[in-house]
Amino acid sequence: MCNLKVVEPPHTGYPEYKVIAESFQEKIDEVRKEHGEPALIACTHADPYYGNIAPVEEIGKIARENDIPYMVNAAYTGGVLPINMKAMNADFLTVSAHKSMASLGPLGYLVTNFHWAKKAFATSTEKPDWTGRAFGKKIPNIFGCSVGGLPLISSMMTFPSVKERVKRWDEEVKKTDAFIDEMEDIGDIMLLGERPHRHHLLHFETPDLWEISKKHRRKGFFLSEDLGKCGIVGVHKGLSKHIKMSVYGLSDEEITAVLDCFRGIINKYT
Repeated sequence: MCNLKVVEPPHTGYPEYKVIAESFQEKIDEVRKEHGEPALIACTHADPYYGNIAPVEEIGKIARENDIPYMVNAAYTGGVLPINMKAMNADFLTVSAHKSMASLGPLGYLVTNFHWAKKAFATSTEKPDWTGRAFGKKIPNIFGCSVGGLPLISSMMTFPSVKERVKRWDEEVKKTDAFIDEMEDIGDIMLLGERPHRHHLLHFETPDLWEISKKHRRKGFFLSEDLGKCGIVGVHKGLSKHIKMSVYGLSDEEITAVLDCFRGIINKYT
């Protein structure tokens, strides 16, 4: 990471793995004592492992009180739920267009305010001594070539639907909560991560499926293959001890079909 010294606040551990805002202040004090002033505080809004929503507003307040720039990584929330940078006290926001905005290629956005834009997007001022040629349009802080063409156009075309989609976030959370309850009623299945859950990304601990995989000739691959027979894809192939999934955007009928498939698999092998 460009020789940066990275210090990470701990989470609460199994089974919730929650991030606590106060731990950021503790790390700030630790860094100041050992290395000097922190250059940046970075926090992932919804983590990609358990779907926990971090207390970004509280952390932003800590960043503001300590006069440290603050970046929120919204890769798993931008384009899915409403985001207010001012409420977060965030100086920077990073968003993944290929995760939540249907970009046709890997594409991300860096969003910042007027104060930081001049520094973050400053163009090159270097001139070689012989030719004197300048590259005044090059932004050194953006490594390589910035993405354009179809990935950018396809992402921009989703903006109107994304703007409407985030308004239905509360409905998606309710559907997800109901799905969690139904999944845990099927058998020895338990959600990992915070409760109540506030994001559609779900990580289940699935001992029942793990036990089945030990005896099945296809081992852990049996699960994705049996789900595929029900027309359900996306679960990581070969995994059965833990599974990550989401029912975001599915209708009630489709969610029922997912639950019925899991029930059928459990009943088939136990």
